[in-house]
Amino acid sequence: MNSLEKYKQYIATISIVTLGFIFARFTGVIKTIVIADNFGTSPEIAAYWVAFRIPDLLFNLLSGATLSAAFIPVFNKVMINKGEMKSWQFASATMNILTLATLILCVITIIFANFLVPLIAPGLKSDILEQAIFLTRIMLISPIFFCISGMSTGILNGRNHFLAPAIAPTIYNLSIIIGTITLSKSYGTTGLAISVVIGSIGHLLIQLITLKIMKMNWKFTFDLHSKDVRTVIKLALPRTIGLAANQINMIVLILFASTISLTAISAFTYSYMLVMLPVALIGMSISITIFPKLTTLFTLNKHREFIQTAQSAIFLIMFLSIPAVGGIILLINPITKIVFEHGEFTAESSAIVKEMAIYLSPLIIAFSLTEIFSRIYYALMDTKTPVIATIISVIINILICITLKDYFGFKSIALACSIASIVETLLLICLLKRKNIQFNYNQLINDFIKISMISLIMFIFTKFLLNQLYLNESLSHYLNNDYLRVILTIIISITSYFIMCKIILKEKTDKIIYFLKE
Repeated sequence: MNSLEKYKQYIATISIVTLGFIFARFTGVIKTIVIADNFGTSPEIAAYWVAFRIPDLLFNLLSGATLSAAFIPVFNKVMINKGEMKSWQFASATMNILTLATLILCVITIIFANFLVPLIAPGLKSDILEQAIFLTRIMLISPIFFCISGMSTGILNGRNHFLAPAIAPTIYNLSIIIGTITLSKSYGTTGLAISVVIGSIGHLLIQLITLKIMKMNWKFTFDLHSKDVRTVIKLALPRTIGLAANQINMIVLILFASTISLTAISAFTYSYMLVMLPVALIGMSISITIFPKLTTLFTLNKHREFIQTAQSAIFLIMFLSIPAVGGIILLINPITKIVFEHGEFTAESSAIVKEMAIYLSPLIIAFSLTEIFSRIYYALMDTKTPVIATIISVIINILICITLKDYFGFKSIALACSIASIVETLLLICLLKRKNIQFNYNQLINDFIKISMISLIMFIFTKFLLNQLYLNESLSHYLNNDYLRVILTIIISITSYFIMCKIILKEKTDKIIYFLKE
């Protein structure tokens, strides 16, 4: 298969996942607008954001670790070497073990929530703290459904089925949107927490229906003696430590935010959501699509094709994520007004979100590259190295927060997050050289520099042209409309970026444009 055919195959599959992410993020933006409109940056919504962290932690520690690092490589190996029946048996055992473990941990956490929540946000006052504990206990039901749903995603992705997992987050978001609109007036953030649980059920059902159509032969088995199940547990343990460190990282940021102000908690959460939008559309969608292919190639000892596939994915992520940083900075003013400045969300709150988002913007590149490099390690059956990089990142994050909090206030949280994430990405890249995988690092560095220069020129040109248009009295009136400003900025920046790429990176850009047209 030549390089053009590979691009066509990958981009076609990536398009399905990306469309799913677009719908999910679009509904996620609407969800954010609805929540901001109803609650702003009030103490009540701060309690909700704090309460959300523990259920999210439990899901990521269990099914998150197993799905991303351990399950798909072993699932593909079992299917290739032992056949479909054995793969379904293995999938059933893994799903059953994880669901039981999640259920037990959720029950324990519900019992000890009044002890755990104050550890996360010591800055909360007594009434808000009580609300956070109550909301935590409600939302601790959702990890049970998300666990089964997460494993379903792993099975479907392992079978190269991406549509249902791509749709599931949209169903989850729609549930929260409807719940916030219908329940928040009467029940406040309690209604929001209930809608999270309902959304997790919807997230699961769409995938269970697809598995039924695929005739998954589920069995009530735990089969702890299975070598394959033990391999998953062995691979998942380091990843669990890494995800624990990642979640601790987020908890630390919330902790520091709570000591600054309740507004800082919500502002960080909202700005983080904005920055994660391009990360999901670029880094996550490409990495999720490529991962099953990488595991299969490594299992079949096709190392040359493995390297070519990985490098194609890395280039595509750089090609899209680097200009996205400039894009988010150009668009941050009108976007925050469009998305947030409604109802209870004030202009003062919007200003904090804007400032935080700018400091967080490097995450778009760092997180997107971390997504693909982490999965390269997982495909190589190495879950330890990403853990080392994550732990170092968390330590750096904590040290920067402690050092800079008194000088930069809420901005120190975003700055620490960005610096720590960049260090994590660089560590993953440098440590990969120890593996027997010969990437063309000079080419990757060269592409990174060229794309960065093109993106900088795009940013300067777009900024200059917009300023010139503002000076025109007949046009400045229209540019004061935030929607028109967003559309115009996107058109100018994308057009200028692709024109320069066609000149400087002609061959690779032509391949991408051709297959996007296809």
